[in-house]
Amino acid sequence: MNTPLRLVDKVHAALLRLYPSSFQETYADEMQAVFAQTAQNATERGYLAVCRILWREFSDAPIAAFRERVLNWKRREQQVGDQPSQTRLTRSEMLMSLAVFLVPAGLILLNAAPSMQIERVLRPAIWILLLLGAMVGLIKRFPRWSLPYIGLVVATIVFLYMFRWEAQRIATFMASRFVSQPQNELGRLILATFWEGVVWLSLLILIAFIVLLFALLPRFRHRIRHLQEDWTQFSYLLYGGAMLSLVLTFEEYRFEEPYVLIALLCLAAGAYGYLRSKSRIHGFLSLLAGATLAMWIAAAGIWLLVPQQSWSAWFQSHSPESERWFEAQRALIAWVWMVAILALPSLLKFLPRRHEARPTG
Repeated sequence: MNTPLRLVDKVHAALLRLYPSSFQETYADEMQAVFAQTAQNATERGYLAVCRILWREFSDAPIAAFRERVLNWKRREQQVGDQPSQTRLTRSEMLMSLAVFLVPAGLILLNAAPSMQIERVLRPAIWILLLLGAMVGLIKRFPRWSLPYIGLVVATIVFLYMFRWEAQRIATFMASRFVSQPQNELGRLILATFWEGVVWLSLLILIAFIVLLFALLPRFRHRIRHLQEDWTQFSYLLYGGAMLSLVLTFEEYRFEEPYVLIALLCLAAGAYGYLRSKSRIHGFLSLLAGATLAMWIAAAGIWLLVPQQSWSAWFQSHSPESERWFEAQRALIAWVWMVAILALPSLLKFLPRRHEARPTG
């Protein structure tokens, strides 16, 4: 085989790698043989004919490979029936999973109780319960009921440590180059969008790092594989951070309790719908619905609450009307980032999977 023909065959072999592994195992040799014969015939007609078949391969192969990958993903989903990789939770596991949302909601109701002694006892008890849920989840290798506990704890770590560290490093840079006038509403929205992105991307990166770290341990390897096989579990892990985002949205507000309570119940309803769903797409849509209702209720609550706040020093440079719109938009920005990060794990299903060793003989 002459040098140009070998080069053409190598190009075609490289394009074949765009196809799924199962497709390559079945059809690659046959396609390579047919192409080799076509290329041989083209060389007899001259280099222009060779260029034509190369152009055809470069223009057609990526599209055909993409279509084949889509079909392969659909076939794989149909083979597993699009069912979550774990069995349905027991009633106690369901309650444990929902407790991460319902217990803080209960604390809001107890705050209205006349006895301050009850609040002093229950507040640390609730945090202990949440931490225990996360620790038990780690010990038991990430059962599905524990995922929002772990997500909430990691989100707290992100906000208390990673976000503050990042903020100190880049706040001056952002302020000096992008927002020279703090009064500018567009500039404030850009900053709000940026900081919300920093929080949620930091949460995603840290959780991904933790998952990869545990994947190196033989005890967790099989369980971590389920996060790729059932990508909605990764979304449910991140869903726990939505509660912290909701709380931070109402930071420094007064009279916010009814709106936080309703938003937490929406998050709990989304989690319940996810845990009861019979397919991954329905489970994911339940999480999106819960997060959307929670954050839109938060935005509406903020719009109503801003005029009731005692921010006299702040209102000297910002009118209450403009501030209520800015704060409501900030909550919606948090919702956009939340939805985007919850949807990102869906890309896991597009990653190639290892084929199990086939029995010989």
